[in-house]
Amino acid sequence: MEKVTLSLQGDGYKYNNINISFDVKNGQSVTEYRVFMLPKDKADSFKLEDAISNPNSTRIYPNNLSNVSQALSIPVDAFGNQLDSSTEYVAKVLTLAKGTSSLSNTSNNSVQLNKSPDNNNNEAPQDPQINQ
Repeated sequence: MEKVTLSLQGDGYKYNNINISFDVKNGQSVTEYRVFMLPKDKADSFKLEDAISNPNSTRIYPNNLSNVSQALSIPVDAFGNQLDSSTEYVAKVLTLAKGTSSLSNTSNNSVQLNKSPDNNNNEAPQDPQINQ
């Protein structure tokens, strides 16, 4: 798996506005991908052993395409904390295949949710932050 990339879609306020995409190689034996959102400062310490039995992931089932792109389906990070606008996030993808598993490198970029308009005292919404 290559080029794990995050982007914000729509208004960028909610977890399902975060989109993950990555390129797939040799996906024939893959049974499932699991996307883990991680606070940027904790990404390096999140290893394969942490991912294997962790339920806090967006599950993606393989198709025949060479690129996967999907919105997150759960509102929490890998540690069970709600995704929020005060934290910068990166992603790692666990690939489960017949008899083997592997964890991707950290995503190429990070994202940070926008503050919801109801929580920022009528300030204009900020542009979504996507950091390379």
